[in-house]
Amino acid sequence: MIGRFLQNAPLARKVRVLIVVSASLALLSASVGVSVGHAYQARADLRSSLVTLADVIGKNSAGALTFDDKDQAARVLTTLGNQVHIEDAAVFGIDGAQMARMDDSKRADTLMLDNLSPTSNWQRVEVVEPVMFAGESIGTIYLRSSLDPVFESLYRSASGTAMALAIGAVIAILLASLLTPA
Repeated sequence: MIGRFLQNAPLARKVRVLIVVSASLALLSASVGVSVGHAYQARADLRSSLVTLADVIGKNSAGALTFDDKDQAARVLTTLGNQVHIEDAAVFGIDGAQMARMDDSKRADTLMLDNLSPTSNWQRVEVVEPVMFAGESIGTIYLRSSLDPVFESLYRSASGTAMALAIGAVIAILLASLLTPA
């Protein structure tokens, strides 16, 4: 269809189409590159945020860990309730036994500290951080966060960019045809 449209078109129209298509492809490539860069940076930022959050939770859990107070450890984890991206969290004692877990009543399984490791993929970020007190490790904090909010934001951004690119291409073609004699 496009080949037939351009086959018998005057040279000026062919040049206009070539310019608009190549500029659109360049903008699309740049947009994809920026979006991928934002995805990597957002994941790194989320991981950094989780490490900081684990440190705060650890400091708030130090008393519970020191005195083996499971109820207090559970209360500390309830503060994560307003963090919508947090999928799971747990406090482990020095012996590696789970002391408390976020929304523990909804879960049948028990996390094993030996099976956990800090991971980062395109679905979630997990951190496992020691709780330090007086220079010694007294326990461990585990946090798992979903990357869904990051991808929702990127999707909205990509949709807006695609729409702006399409509108810009149409305007460029219209302006080029109005300003250039046939």
